[in-house]
Amino acid sequence: MTAEHNSEIQIKDLFSHFLKHWKSILAVTVLCTVLPGGWQYLSVKKVHDAGELTKEEARYERELAEYQENLANAQENVDSCIAICENRKTYRENSLLMKLDPNNVWIAEKKYLVSGAEGSAADILAAYAGAMTADHDEAAILEAFGTENAGYAREMVQIAADAAENSFTVTVRASEKEKAEKGLAYVSEKIEETEKQAQGIGQHTLQVLHEGSSKSILESLISDQSALAEQIADDEDNITRAKRSLNNVMESKPFKPGNPVIRWAVTGGVLGFLLMLAIWLTVFLKKRER
Repeated sequence: MTAEHNSEIQIKDLFSHFLKHWKSILAVTVLCTVLPGGWQYLSVKKVHDAGELTKEEARYERELAEYQENLANAQENVDSCIAICENRKTYRENSLLMKLDPNNVWIAEKKYLVSGAEGSAADILAAYAGAMTADHDEAAILEAFGTENAGYAREMVQIAADAAENSFTVTVRASEKEKAEKGLAYVSEKIEETEKQAQGIGQHTLQVLHEGSSKSILESLISDQSALAEQIADDEDNITRAKRSLNNVMESKPFKPGNPVIRWAVTGGVLGFLLMLAIWLTVFLKKRER
């Protein structure tokens, strides 16, 4: 109890000691506040009057410009990854080919022979091979393939040329026999329309060698569907990584430097105050030692 009592007495005495010298403590604190604060104010004013930025302001402007550029790039990367993924998902959801069951595909086929060609047989075959690249009537292609999207319809069609025998084969794939045959009828009309252009390349005779339909398994479609699923999974991973990078960039936003005048003034005042406390504490302890 005696030790605690003496400790309390010493603290009270120390506090009283500080209060006795409050004027000197306050004076030095104010002086240490005004001097560095005023000096910093004049320094900043001189730089601003010259139309320039302080080192801190210039550094902040550089860091802010770099941050904004990085942020824009990171956001663009996120948007790009999302767009790619959404496009692939839309394609998978709407593509007639991707919705086929590879183990149950109906194929309608029609083979043509080009004979007596007066011009280049290769050019003539190329003209027929591009028959589906022509313009399409939306109502007609919708009736034939069940879609107004010509790109999705073209995926269901293959026109393969055989230069060795001057022939080409039209193949139409579908989930049902009737749909495959309806699609083949549509492509056959396009072949007839293309014949006018092909005859301009070189006079020839176009005849049908055979036509038919059958059910088949498309091994290549199994691979294509799996590859698409893997691409979408990779796209989703890319989106996650891109968003993580965006968050990292956002967290690196530079802080605008505070007012240097206030910072220097406060720092100087605190140091001055602590200095005076240390001085008067030293005086107090020396008196206690006597």
